[in-house]
Amino acid sequence: MAMGRLRPPMAIYRRGFGKQKHKHIIILAFATAAAAGFFLTVDRGHKALPRRALSISLPHGGCEITFPVLADRPITPVWQASFPGSGSRMTWSLVEALTGIQTSNEYDSHGRGFERVVAVKTHHPVRSKGGFGELDQLFNRCILVLRNPINAIPSVFNLIYEHLNHLPNHSTRGPNEDWVDWRESRQGLEFQMQRFEEFVSFWMDKYGDNFDSLLLVSYEDITSEIKGPFATMRIAKFLGQTEGVAPIEEQSVPCVWRTIVKYKNKPPPSQGSRRLMSREKLAYKISSLRTGPKERPYTASQLGEMVAMFKRLINKYPHHDDLVRILRDYVDSAMKTVPV
Repeated sequence: MAMGRLRPPMAIYRRGFGKQKHKHIIILAFATAAAAGFFLTVDRGHKALPRRALSISLPHGGCEITFPVLADRPITPVWQASFPGSGSRMTWSLVEALTGIQTSNEYDSHGRGFERVVAVKTHHPVRSKGGFGELDQLFNRCILVLRNPINAIPSVFNLIYEHLNHLPNHSTRGPNEDWVDWRESRQGLEFQMQRFEEFVSFWMDKYGDNFDSLLLVSYEDITSEIKGPFATMRIAKFLGQTEGVAPIEEQSVPCVWRTIVKYKNKPPPSQGSRRLMSREKLAYKISSLRTGPKERPYTASQLGEMVAMFKRLINKYPHHDDLVRILRDYVDSAMKTVPV
């Protein structure tokens, strides 16, 4: 459900850095239960710049991240496409924090429509609603996020395991015995690898020849301590090409990345603020809280099939440097994985 323009509850965090004396101010103001949201400020003791009312750039690389709102006039959204289990919620929150504008999904499950959101999440053609082709006419650009299926597919399994066992989403990694059973099933690893290849092919065939319309970035780059800020800068610049979208200033993009992806700069929980600080209420708290085994076993044959699939995609799209680099990294990862 759209939040409208109600002022959400606030959680402001100001902290000094460098040689300045550290200052910590936590202000919690609860407005109305219907307006569940927050904004988060990290600066060096200076006042916020007046440029933006949302996702504000502060001096010396600080940032203020607020609960996003709908754009104040119609804009053309971009697709935010990813294979299931590839951090779509993290990317969703990152896009909102960079722009201060809400995102949506192709089901419009929040009732926001598509004319005043900055990006729309989709897993098409792996998962999609009917009428995708008609909806697709509203879009002319795409952010394509890839994650190594050696990790993305187990994430899909975990979600299925949670649903079958009536567990909360992102709470539990299924045991390896169940993983192996599912891996060998008709809907398991072989089927999922086919769908991954179909997913990549669909979006590369659609946008791959138009480099201005496609931003290809990997989950691994976004979450990397070294590459993460640069990958986030690329996302911000791509979004800034949309008329009516003004991302946060470049100097503050690393601050946004640290806050959203690495969970730095966030205010510590205070007594009586449990509801405010819950994951459901905080746009930047998007990491998985799953417990259970992180490493999943693969046979030598399965790893070989995965390498072959990566190489097919490389040979199919040899002129797209970003895709080739990402897939070569995935080849190396699979070849270094010890089969079980």
